[in-house]
Amino acid sequence: MYALPIGGLAAETMGVGIYLIEHHTFLFQFVFNLTGLAVIGGLFFRHATNKWVFAVTMATISAAGYFVFYHPFL
Repeated sequence: MYALPIGGLAAETMGVGIYLIEHHTFLFQFVFNLTGLAVIGGLFFRHATNKWVFAVTMATISAAGYFVFYHPFL
């Protein structure tokens, strides 16, 4: 369960990062998301019981969230 919000934040960070590269805007949003992802992701990863399941779930949610919510609009 720890990986679900972190995966969503990673998907948003990817979407904002790609938008930043293409349009040169939303720099603060990207930096804020990246910092939050590193801090909260690190804390959640330390508390996860099974690190492997956490990593796989985070990668799956990140990819699914990006391709469903952000990729169609970029």
